[in-house]
This record gives sequence, C-alpha cells and structure tokens, in this order.
Amino acid sequence: MDGEWHALPARLVAEVLRLRGWQVTFLGASVPAAHMVSYLHRYDAYAVALACALPLRLPHAHRMIEAYRRADVPVVVGGRGFGDDGRWARRLGVPWAPDAADLVADERALHAVPPARLDHLADDEYASVPDQLSDPESE
Repeated sequence: MDGEWHALPARLVAEVLRLRGWQVTFLGASVPAAHMVSYLHRYDAYAVALACALPLRLPHAHRMIEAYRRADVPVVVGGRGFGDDGRWARRLGVPWAPDAADLVADERALHAVPPARLDHLADDEYASVPDQLSDPESE
C-alpha cells in the first residue's frame, strides 16, 4: 500500500501462497494506487492482498480498495492497521484474517463480503488531508 514500508509480513504471506501453489507477484512496499491499478489493467489478477501496519494509513487503504473494486478484483487485507480483530477491515467491507494465506485459499470468502457502509464519508476530503499536508504546493 502507498506509504506502507513494513513489507516483511506481506512478503511472508506471498511466499506461503507460492508454497501452496499460487502464482504470486509481490510488488513490494509502498506501491502507489495508480501503479497498482495500472498493473491490474495489464495483468489478469485473481485477487489483491493488501497489508496495513498502521491505522493512520486506513484512508489510503480505503482509496486503494475502492480502486480494486472498480477494476473488479477481489481484495483481502491483513495487518494490525485493520485492528487486532479486523474491525476496520469489516468497516471497509473487505475480508480480513490474521493468516491471509488461508483466507485467499477460500474463493467464496473473497466474494462474500458486502460493500463498505461508509455513507457518512460522502466526499473524499478526509482522504486527501494527508496528501495536502505533505505537499505545501497544494494550498
């Protein structure tokens, strides 16, 4: 995920999936949403696994999840950023598990999660605040 530099757990999940027979492309740490969407348009992805270590990255996670949904690619998430029990993943409407490798193995789980219920976020302003803070030219 863009801005997420804690890549070791995601790399371990990728290797476990590879050992279980999946074809995995590990894109690394801090992949911008635009690059990921471009990748999804070029290659036929079965699913995207998204990791988040810090809750403050959740607005970026939300934008990325919505972009993947628009590309019609199921998303599975993991990491402490989604809460110890996955409560923030449920709030965003995506499957979460402490062991993402087991969750991805069950195709039904990828498609069974209802869309996010975030009507209180009618605009994208909350998600652009961190971008504006990091870019002094945007004022």
